[in-house]
Amino acid sequence: METTTDIFTWKDLWLLALVLLALYGLLHLIRLGFDRYMKQNRIGNRLKLSSKRFELFYIPMAWLILVIGFISIDPIWHGLFLGIAGLFAFPYLKNYVSGLFLKANPMLEIGAIVQNGEVRGLINRITSLGLVLGTSTGEQFVWYSQFEKMGFAVIAQQTNQRLQSVYLESDLSTSQILDVMFDHPVLSFGKKINLRPTKRKGIYLLQFALEQGAKTEDLTTFLEGHGIVTSLTEKFE
Repeated sequence: METTTDIFTWKDLWLLALVLLALYGLLHLIRLGFDRYMKQNRIGNRLKLSSKRFELFYIPMAWLILVIGFISIDPIWHGLFLGIAGLFAFPYLKNYVSGLFLKANPMLEIGAIVQNGEVRGLINRITSLGLVLGTSTGEQFVWYSQFEKMGFAVIAQQTNQRLQSVYLESDLSTSQILDVMFDHPVLSFGKKINLRPTKRKGIYLLQFALEQGAKTEDLTTFLEGHGIVTSLTEKFE
């Protein structure tokens, strides 16, 4: 008489959940340690930002592992159940995934003033599915997918460091330009830098904040020394 043994059981699923929860607790403690004890310099800010992003993306990865484990217990019925549930939850899942990448942007923080399409407002709250903006007509909830689709610009941030903008013209890619800038000490990394391409080929918009005492001219001179042309407007002569 043959007996069948389950490859993955409910007991295994609970054990997996406990392991993932313990790992999350460890990651959270590491991030808190970085925030509290890491010095405010370029390396420290980059480590804090990296730990925040790692913790942010760990949560959905952990849920995905649990879902796979849940399906492994009974592939047919559990897979069918999750398939039906996924159809109803798809809009929310889409907003959640969009929110992961937006929340990884260090410029989107509570207190920042953003322009999203025709809506301008102050970020009052950051939720799992969207942003709560304080506008001239009151609070307005914006889904992450809608916020991303309409495009956005950070106008100002609630910080002692003033946000500045400059246009760049270069044949280099976004990552290559960032690599060049990481070698310059005047930039305040970790929270205040954003580089994105414009509609014109080879033209980028750089939003940044400088370390105290630094001047914008120091950065533009450095970039032009690496063949990157700068301008205060999108028009380059």
